Amino acid sequence: MGDNQDLLDRVTRAGSWIDAAASMRVRDGDRHAEFLLLYVAFNSLHGRRQYDGTRTDVRADLHDFLNKVKAMRRLDEGEGGSILSTALGRCWEASEGLLASPFHRDDYWRRGVDAQAIRARCGDDLERCGRWLKARRFEDVLRVVLQRITVLRNQVVHGCVTYGPNSKGIDGLRDGVVVLRALVPAFHRLVAEQGPRLEGAGLHWEPLPYPRLESMRHPTVGVMD
Repeated sequence: MGDNQDLLDRVTRAGSWIDAAASMRVRDGDRHAEFLLLYVAFNSLHGRRQYDGTRTDVRADLHDFLNKVKAMRRLDEGEGGSILSTALGRCWEASEGLLASPFHRDDYWRRGVDAQAIRARCGDDLERCGRWLKARRFEDVLRVVLQRITVLRNQVVHGCVTYGPNSKGIDGLRDGVVVLRALVPAFHRLVAEQGPRLEGAGLHWEPLPYPRLESMRHPTVGVMD
């Protein structure tokens, strides 16, 4: 990975959370915890510093990361690889479940919602993503699927669901876990293998948020005893 400390630390951090998530696959009741661990791993790969100037929103962060994913996927495929397409194939049924559910759209929860209109939008998303998948427009598919994952993440992180198998949203949570189980390790592998080559494609990795004390990116390296 050369001297790109920010990239190396992202890969290391994400790998530690992926390993932690793997250890949670013992009981159905642990799916919420596994989901959160996998989402933290995902965020380790693309999160930005929110304390260093302009704050960014989740959609902007995802958009920029998926631009990198597109470049890394092309590099991988140029070497005969199929990391991303294989991962999407493994989680497509679960992705369809998330896309079909109105509960993972923020507009469903607004006052005065037209539930029929929201369900129609879900149908439109399903149809579009199915076409994009066949056309190998994987990043367009991911943009929509990951928006659903983000809503699910907000519901879990902010205490808007019941923990465990008695949760009324357990079916959607199961789909979310299947999606993250497939996608996050694939993203991690792409970043580890192809991430260092992005500079040549005119893309760069943002400075790592909260670099650890031992890192050369830590603000007080060489200052603290």
